[in-house]
Amino acid sequence: MRIVLVSLNQLDKDKRTNRARCRAAIIQAIKRPCDLVIFPEMTLTGFDPSGVTAEDFKKSESLIWFKNLAKSYKKFIIFGLAIKKNKNLFNSLILVSPEGKILKQYNKIHLFKFANENKKLTREKKLHCIEYRDWE
Repeated sequence: MRIVLVSLNQLDKDKRTNRARCRAAIIQAIKRPCDLVIFPEMTLTGFDPSGVTAEDFKKSESLIWFKNLAKSYKKFIIFGLAIKKNKNLFNSLILVSPEGKILKQYNKIHLFKFANENKKLTREKKLHCIEYRDWE
């Protein structure tokens, strides 16, 4: 498996600019053979434990955008997104397939106390594992 790790220079809470930067990173990534592109947590907003930029999982524009990006460039993509589910906020990591399907959503377990992430967000209680093709 070939992985590209993207160190994205995010603009705080500027989804439009960060989408353009993600697309540019994918274009750079496909110049080399790679299977998976990994973006940082809260990819399109920068770190925001307040929940202001959180999106409803079922209506997330960012999730739709990343699913389309994965389909367009035929890459597995992992990205971070602040998610609202019911009355809870999560710092989520999402894996999308080249077909644009969500393969896994993982919510952060160890919340960052110094930024009060642990007071605003809900933590996951267990680790998740995914097997896909010969990956584990």
